[in-house]
Amino acid sequence: MKNRIDMRLGRKHRRNLSLILVLAMVLSFMPADVSQAVSKNRVEYSDSWGWDDDSWDDDDSWNDDSWDDDSWNDDDSWNDDDSWDDDDSWDDDDSWDDDDDSWNTPKPTVTPKPTATPKPTKAPKASKYKKIGKKLLKLKKKYPEGKHWTNSNRYRWNALGYPLIACGCVSLACRLSDAVFGKKKKAKEIKSPSYKKVKIGDILRLNGDTHSAIVIDKTSSYLTIAEGNYNSSVHWGRKLSKNTKINYIWTRW
Repeated sequence: MKNRIDMRLGRKHRRNLSLILVLAMVLSFMPADVSQAVSKNRVEYSDSWGWDDDSWDDDDSWNDDSWDDDSWNDDDSWNDDDSWDDDDSWDDDDSWDDDDDSWNTPKPTVTPKPTATPKPTKAPKASKYKKIGKKLLKLKKKYPEGKHWTNSNRYRWNALGYPLIACGCVSLACRLSDAVFGKKKKAKEIKSPSYKKVKIGDILRLNGDTHSAIVIDKTSSYLTIAEGNYNSSVHWGRKLSKNTKINYIWTRW
């Protein structure tokens, strides 16, 4: 506090001394009569207006701390406030600098992935029943259409688990069955089968258990058969309605 008062008094005296020196210099360059007149007028004015009183010197309104004190210099609100210098919100905020040019550079258009070419659908494999049918048709060369065939044509068949001496129509059906399934493949008998249970390769017993034939093809409405001793000959391709009465079948399926 004392230091501040001393500084104020020193500045006050220096200012008064400066004014006195300036006035002395001005008067030194003036003629004597003008200098005296000025001095006289100064005295007159000072008496009437009070220039010499202490209203200027003693009035602290000019010299008070509002101008000379350290309120401007010592106030740390400007210098010590780190809100401007130390605030990293402007320098460290990457939202402006590191925005990847999202304001200026448009994002590249994503190229859609090519649609995968669907794999071609494989043709369904021929059923095992159809394969047997094709094998049977190939035997048509060995047993051609119209070949003479009667009960004198015999064949020993063992698929039922016992030896069967087949004659005529039964003989041709058993020969064809062994040719496509093999002699070791066992057969079983199914009485009064439904149409659904009949399959290609089955041996049918028809006409009140008096005639035999083998199935070479099947649809939803009829069976195609091969048979011997049909008018004393081999015959291929006769069709039987699904409503045909079947006494029993021998099947290897």
